Amino acid sequence: MSNLQISRLANRHFSYLTDPVTEKVNPKTLKYLRKNIVGMIASKIGEVIVYGTDNLLLSSFLGLAAVGQYSNYTLIVNGVGSVINQGFSAVTASIGNLRVSGSQERQNEVFFQYSQLVSYVSFFISIAMALFFPSFIQFWVGKRFILSPTLSFLIVFNFFVSSLRYSNLNFMSAYGTYWEMRYKSILEALVNFVISIVLIKYTTWGISAVVIGTLLANLTINAWWEPLIVFQSALTASFKSYIRFYAINLVIGVTIIGIMQYAYQRVQLNLILSGIVCLMISCICLLIFHLITISFAFPKKYSYLSFASVLSKMFHDK
Repeated sequence: MSNLQISRLANRHFSYLTDPVTEKVNPKTLKYLRKNIVGMIASKIGEVIVYGTDNLLLSSFLGLAAVGQYSNYTLIVNGVGSVINQGFSAVTASIGNLRVSGSQERQNEVFFQYSQLVSYVSFFISIAMALFFPSFIQFWVGKRFILSPTLSFLIVFNFFVSSLRYSNLNFMSAYGTYWEMRYKSILEALVNFVISIVLIKYTTWGISAVVIGTLLANLTINAWWEPLIVFQSALTASFKSYIRFYAINLVIGVTIIGIMQYAYQRVQLNLILSGIVCLMISCICLLIFHLITISFAFPKKYSYLSFASVLSKMFHDK
């Protein structure tokens, strides 16, 4: 019913859309569309396998109780991830317009600044989740459903690593590079499945084995393959500079998240007070994360969030 109403309004305001079309689409354009549709299908199949097999493996090897415990956390993580994705994906059309109207240097600059913003949002939410999970799970379903600090850390770290991909994914979507990533998602799914099966069968890590499988697939496949597609298809900036930026973000992120996770686990606060404290700590950690990454990771000529440059200008003016 919604689509019918939208179609009716579109026909009323843009009546030329109902006019007969006699021109044929350029064969080159058709070929381009077919290739990208095939690439998109392969990508979606791989994505479904990656995110759809975890619960199957857990129920097959560990039972439904493990699925229930794990699902309490993934429900929150996936919900937060969907909200973030909606926000970051909103600029995809603008990125596509930038490809047509912007200079190459401007495209490089926007990509790095967008990646910087994505890393900040991902880190801030990851810290907040790492600190807030115990209090919220206890309030929601009870203390016995709280997972171990190590497993909770792995879930949050996997969320952080997955969230860092948004800048690459949205640029690939805006630039239409689905054909170039047709093998990536299938290989990612294969690596995830094999590692998860091996770990869950031959170790006693339980739920952690499945999370590690997804995490390693992200780090060994997505971390370099997706940005490589972006740089080969769209950008002229140095790929090494991005890898350096990504690696330092990853190391600093996992270090701070891990320290906060284990330092905060013994604190017993009610839900509201815990939320306030988590917000304060997350802001402080974000400031530390920014100061470190802006000093050692981010290409200076592309940065627009440099505290150092602001302070320097203040003192210079004085």
